[in-house]
Amino acid sequence: DGNNIRQLTNTGKRVRHPTWSPDGSRIAFSGGDFIMPSLFVVNVATGDLSQLTDATTADLLPAWSPNGRFITFERTFPQNVTPPTEAEPGIHLLDIDNGTLFTPSQLQPIEPQPQNFHQPQWIPEQPATLSLLQEHQTGTVLRLFELNDEKMELSALPIRIRNIVDYAWTPNGTLLGTFNRGEFTDLAMLHINLNTDGTYNFDPNDETAVSLTTDDYIESNPNWKK
Repeated sequence: DGNNIRQLTNTGKRVRHPTWSPDGSRIAFSGGDFIMPSLFVVNVATGDLSQLTDATTADLLPAWSPNGRFITFERTFPQNVTPPTEAEPGIHLLDIDNGTLFTPSQLQPIEPQPQNFHQPQWIPEQPATLSLLQEHQTGTVLRLFELNDEKMELSALPIRIRNIVDYAWTPNGTLLGTFNRGEFTDLAMLHINLNTDGTYNFDPNDETAVSLTTDDYIESNPNWKK
């Protein structure tokens, strides 16, 4: 009803992309400098604020892993800004427990152009499965990767969902996406069951899957998995 509003930050600058930690105790967000925002975490109960990255790059769209250990985010370089020599564009992963930052080259991405990956999200109920949008000349595809947290490597799962514009995951792991269909976009839901061997199948009770499991939208190739 709009009552009992609590202000959690007082930075005097813009705050963007807030996202809850899995246990609901913290919120990660991008904030600070407008051109080159950094990542922060605020404790909901105490209001304690911690800065996770510095403002030498633009760090956006933080996403918590389901176990709360990692935050993935997208690092970009604003135009007319010379990035640090060691900086890399693309999806990064930060270990919250010890502050270690893993770059795209350390995570061994499948593609040679890590800057083409965007919008990292972790699939609920899948403790180590990361989804990313990837730019292609023919459009945007959704890719799924499995994180090996011992080797700190990402391995591609054998599925790509094409013609997707934007997406989100429901708490039970159902994909909610907007799909390009000619001159229009449609909103559709699809439940993907990921198997332990890296393969997948679709919920047979999901009627939406019937209209989406076509060559125009979903393709599979076992060679995509390392």
